[in-house]
Amino acid sequence: MSANIIKHLESYMGTAISNVDPNTQTVNKEKVDSNFDLIAQAAIPAVLAAFYKYSRSEEGAEYLAKDRAITPSRIFADHDDEIASRIASFSKIENGFAARIVNDLTAETVRYYRSEMKDDISADKVQLFFGSIRENILGALPADLQLGNLLNDDTIDDNTNKMKGPASGLAQSIQNAFSSVGTKREES
Repeated sequence: MSANIIKHLESYMGTAISNVDPNTQTVNKEKVDSNFDLIAQAAIPAVLAAFYKYSRSEEGAEYLAKDRAITPSRIFADHDDEIASRIASFSKIENGFAARIVNDLTAETVRYYRSEMKDDISADKVQLFFGSIRENILGALPADLQLGNLLNDDTIDDNTNKMKGPASGLAQSIQNAFSSVGTKREES
C-alpha cells in the first residue's frame, strides 16, 4: 500500500523518478528528458521525506491522521519557500512554479494516504505508512537539495540511504527498525 505512493505520484505528474547515484549522490541530468522530469525527481522525494519527518513525532502523526488541511508550510516546518527555491534551482525553473508543484504534491499525498487508510486511519498507521517508504524516498532524494539540513535531520542526507548491498542494507534495516514508529510523548 505505502510503496505505491511513489508510483502514484509519478503517474500523477506523468513522469518517473530514479535513485540517485550512491557514490556521487547526484542525478545524471543528461539522461533526464526534460526540466519537468527534474522537477519530479526533486519534488516527489522532497515532499515524501517531509511527510516522513513530520510523521515521526506523535503530535505530527496525530495531525496527519486528523481531517485537517495539511500545507507545505506545516510539513516543511515553515521552510516551504526555501525548499521551493531549492527545487527551482535544481530543475532550472521559476520559484513560483516549484511552489505550486510542492503544494499540488502535498495535497495529492494527503489524498492518497487518507484514501488508502479510509476509516482506519490513526497516528500509528500514518507513522508506519511513511516509515515503510523511508528507504525508497531517501534513495531518490537528490543531495543538492540538502533537505536534511533544512529539516534539521542529518539522517535524511546520509549517503548510506542511497547505497545498495549487504552492508548498507544491514545499516538501513537497523535504521528502519528504529524509525518504523515515531516518538511517543512522555507521560508526566
